[in-house]
Amino acid sequence: MVLLMDSSDYAEILETNLVSYLDITPIILSSQTELNQYMSRSTEIGLIVTSTCIDGRDILDGISTLFDKMGSDIPVIVIGGPKKPASKYSVSKIEEVPKKIDMRSFLKTVMRLLSISLKDLKSLPMPDYMSYKTRLFKQVKESPCDLYIKIGKGARANFVKFCHAGDEIDKVRLKSIENKNVSFLYVKSVDRLRFTNKVSKVMIENIENSNLYEESGIGDEAREELLDDMKKEERDKEEAIKESSDVVDIAIDMIYDRARNGGPMSDMADMTRKIVSKVVSRSASNKNVISLLKKLISNKASFSYRFIQITSFIANIILKEMDWKRVEQIQTLTFASLFRDVALEGEEELLRIRSEEELENLEASDQVKNKIKRHPQLALSALDDYPDMPYGADVIIRQHHGSLSGNDFPESFSQRLSPLSIVLMVAEEAAFLIIKETEKEDEKSFYKKTEIVKNIKAKFSSRRFLKVVDALEEAL
Repeated sequence: MVLLMDSSDYAEILETNLVSYLDITPIILSSQTELNQYMSRSTEIGLIVTSTCIDGRDILDGISTLFDKMGSDIPVIVIGGPKKPASKYSVSKIEEVPKKIDMRSFLKTVMRLLSISLKDLKSLPMPDYMSYKTRLFKQVKESPCDLYIKIGKGARANFVKFCHAGDEIDKVRLKSIENKNVSFLYVKSVDRLRFTNKVSKVMIENIENSNLYEESGIGDEAREELLDDMKKEERDKEEAIKESSDVVDIAIDMIYDRARNGGPMSDMADMTRKIVSKVVSRSASNKNVISLLKKLISNKASFSYRFIQITSFIANIILKEMDWKRVEQIQTLTFASLFRDVALEGEEELLRIRSEEELENLEASDQVKNKIKRHPQLALSALDDYPDMPYGADVIIRQHHGSLSGNDFPESFSQRLSPLSIVLMVAEEAAFLIIKETEKEDEKSFYKKTEIVKNIKAKFSSRRFLKVVDALEEAL
């Protein structure tokens, strides 16, 4: 894989994430000339990643000429997208990812184009320590994890602690070891994603404040838009939402993929617990519900991801309004809300089915319709070997469409439904209606609370439900 970038910082962010998440060490080139020379020597290239322009030139023009000459058929990811329609280039497959770095989108696109599955990643041997160039550590003030220096080689190598997690990185000492020809520091493999996410976040901020976008041909107007976005983010003071659009999203995707592909869930437990904790803490720490909902809605991720996140957030604020504050209740409900639809993840049309009538009117095979009906039960099957599932989460997942068996869309609801199942049903309906309302092009306001509450009360009219809907109304 080749990274063709004229910005070393940009290339370094991508390289760090590729190594940490996918165990890919790319070849980094900085010009068309270097690419031409490299491809004349090597045909073992599975993917090229580049920016729209390098040195002010449309880089796809040069790549097209090279591919015509060599008869190459290599997919190309263009960060920021091509300048001209894809049909104007002699490149069979061109993929676009946003010019404002979206690491989740980038990594998922790389995995798809290189046909990398989670099973492939799982089978890769992982060393105890991962190496990172010392210059990366100059970007970060405080270390997100313990850092080490490697002493010796091979099996006799020792790793001596350079810095403790949370300590300020001593830049003078860092310069000193570089002068002694030490080019790498080491991070324990279990900490590699935490380190990668922290460094990426800082470097992205530094890049967005620099003139990278002018140099790479994206232009003044786009750069000004990015600066305006940054100012807005600073005013909002909700950096947690920005983090959840990449780190949490990728983690959820990994867990969902593991569940769908039938892989063992036991090694996903730590990651899942951290996601649950992050969603809970975000809900507890944000008092401006409207502002947070706007950020979750405006997230450019899929409908599925927004539906998961908004449902989880609303479920948490309902519990808070009802004064159900036991940690066990909150964590159980959050777990259930995050993974209730794992069997339908990525299938937006199916996720939007909300009733037996809509299911009957859906133009789909009986097999697909049966999958929609049974998806709560299928979700539990996918999570079957998950260790230490929060007590009661299985009941909530099974009942989250109002069926005690988890196998259909009932028109009336049993009095034996779990109270937390009712909370999730109300939260999910509210999330769906909010997303649906904000998708209307002619909608001037964010959403109409009175209309949403009215619709939910019409669907859930029994006293047990109305108590929860009243709490929702107060919370919104």
